[in-house]
Order: sequence, then structure tokens, then C-alpha cells
Amino acid sequence: MPKELGESKFTTALQAHLDKDEQLKHWAFGTKPPNLFLVPLILIASTFVAFLVVWVSQVLTAPGPFDFIIFLLFWVGAAGVLWTAMRKDYVFGLTDRRLIVLRVSPWGLGKSISIKEVMKHQLDHLPPIETSDNSSRTVLKIQDSQKPVIAKFYHSRMVAKIFNPAMAAPENQVHAKAIVAALSAK
Repeated sequence: MPKELGESKFTTALQAHLDKDEQLKHWAFGTKPPNLFLVPLILIASTFVAFLVVWVSQVLTAPGPFDFIIFLLFWVGAAGVLWTAMRKDYVFGLTDRRLIVLRVSPWGLGKSISIKEVMKHQLDHLPPIETSDNSSRTVLKIQDSQKPVIAKFYHSRMVAKIFNPAMAAPENQVHAKAIVAALSAK
């Protein structure tokens, strides 16, 4: 593996899917957040959960001054859990021959990666790909008829940390732009 790629859980996960003499050129971690029309549903569901918790706590104990704090904690927690459950996380690897896409669990990004699905595309037989790059994010859309993928790579470190701290790494942005540039040239 080239030294400039660095050793990370992403490169380690991608190494397992490389052919014998294949070389990993770039890797990047991207995400597809839930659709915007689901955000109100997430807020409604988390509000319901928070009200339910406060109601149960009032039934079991006397109402108190901390009910609003309990409500806020459970509301934010439930919204965070629902948001994470509905998003899709991807690790992209560009080799000298293929584009490897690992769909990973948003829950398993600690020390190791929990891989849910592996998609491999030969560079000379890629499905239609759309890319865009602006000041806030890089977007990669693989329009595969069987398994379409849409991933966003955020440039703002603050926004990236909201989705996942791995996205905020400076090398993630560099590799994402390199993958998009290479695929755009095809």
C-alpha cells in the first residue's frame, strides 16, 4: 500500500477486497443522510418517545422540575438514534482497476468496520456516474440499475463531524476529490 494513503480502519477494510496485485490509490468515507421529507417524521417520532418517557416518569413518580430536562435529553437522543439508523455510510476505494464500495453500518465505526454490503465496479465497465463538487461538499452518484449509490463528502469539518468524525479528517476530503476527479475523467 502506498505510504501516502496512511494506515486506517478504512484502508484495512478495503485491503480485504483487493485482488492479489491490485493497488489501492484512494479511499474516502461518505454518507447519504436521510431524505429531507423524513426529517419531520424523525422529529415527530422523537417527540413522541420523549413525551412517553416523561409521562411514564410522572406516573411512576411525582411531577418535578426536571421533567423538561428529561424531555429534552430523550428528544435529542431519540432524534439522533433515528437519524443514524436511517442514514447510509460508505467507504470508497479506488484502485488501479476497480472502484470498490463498501456499505458499512453507521453503528460500527469504532475501532473496526462492520461491512453490510460490497459493490465492485471495473473501471473500464463503470455504470453511469454523476459527480459534483462545490464549496460545501463533493457528491458521487453511481447510477447502477441494481444497486444505486449516492454519497456526500462534506468539506466543512463542523458539518462532517455531525455525520461522522471520520469525514472530518483532512485526508478524507483529499481522497474524495481525487476519486471524483478520476471517475469524472472516465
